[in-house]
Amino acid sequence: MTRHPRITFRAALLSGLVALSLSGCAAATPAAGPTAISEPTAAAVVEPAPTVAPTAAPAAPAPALEVKDLYAVGDTAPLEPWRVQVMASQIATETELGPADEGNEFVLIDLALTNTAADAQSFSLLLQTTLEDATGVVYAIDPGASMSAIMSLNGTVDAAEEATGTIGFQVPAGSAGLRLVVRTLAEGATSETGRAVFDLDL
Repeated sequence: MTRHPRITFRAALLSGLVALSLSGCAAATPAAGPTAISEPTAAAVVEPAPTVAPTAAPAAPAPALEVKDLYAVGDTAPLEPWRVQVMASQIATETELGPADEGNEFVLIDLALTNTAADAQSFSLLLQTTLEDATGVVYAIDPGASMSAIMSLNGTVDAAEEATGTIGFQVPAGSAGLRLVVRTLAEGATSETGRAVFDLDL
C-alpha cells in the first residue's frame, strides 16, 4: 500500500496565509498608466490703448497794425482797404530815362500795397500819392521816374494780392523834411483823415 505524505494542519494553514497575502498584494498595486500632461494656458493679450493725437492750438490772429500820425521807412500802415509799406527811399540825380531837371533831384520810393478787401480794388498813383517838403510844398509823381510803379501799382489789385513798384518825384536839390502821403480815394487831397504819412528820413 502506497503511503501518502501527511499534511499537517499547521502546514496547510501557512500555505493558505501565503497565498492570501500574495493575492492581496497583487490587488492593492494599481497598474501603471500614462501620465496626463496638462495643456498650457494661453496668456491673455492686452491691447495697447489707442494714441490720441494732441489737438493743435488755433493760430493766433495777426496783430493789428498800429495807427500813427507819422510812419517811418519800413513801417506798414493800415489804410483801408490797403496795407501800405514804404520799403526804402533814396535820392538820385537821374533814372533810366535821364537826369533830373537842372537844379532838381529825384526822390525814389519803393512802395508796397496789399489789398485787404474781399474783392479787387483800384489804386491811382496820381490821385493817391504826393510828396511834401518841410515848407509845405506838395509834389506830384514824376511819370518818367515811376515807370515800374505805373505798370504794377497804378490800376486794379486783386483781393489779398500785394503790388510793389518804385515811385519817383522830382524836387529842388537839397529839399528837407520830405514825407510821402498816401490817401484813400474817399478823402480829398487836403483832408487830414484817410491818409498815411511816411517820414522818408532823407
